[in-house]
Amino acid sequence: MNALFGDASSVWYVNEELAGVLGLSVKYEEVTVNVLNDTVQTFDGMLLKMNLESCDGNIRIPLKALTCSRRVTGSYKTVDWLKYQD
Repeated sequence: MNALFGDASSVWYVNEELAGVLGLSVKYEEVTVNVLNDTVQTFDGMLLKMNLESCDGNIRIPLKALTCSRRVTGSYKTVDWLKYQD
């Protein structure tokens, strides 16, 4: 299962395979994002509306996330963010 929920990110991302397993599906749209080193990636994704809920059900947070494929996220290797902090 892969999802990226980050305070520093303007958009949250969910692997499209995970979205499929959860039964989440809407129309694809072209998405353009700025990534590290001033690189721009364009891909087809779905804008999903869902809830993130605690296991006990006491906390429920509505959120929006874009799907992205493994082609975009790559090998999921850990990034040393200290190298990019400036």
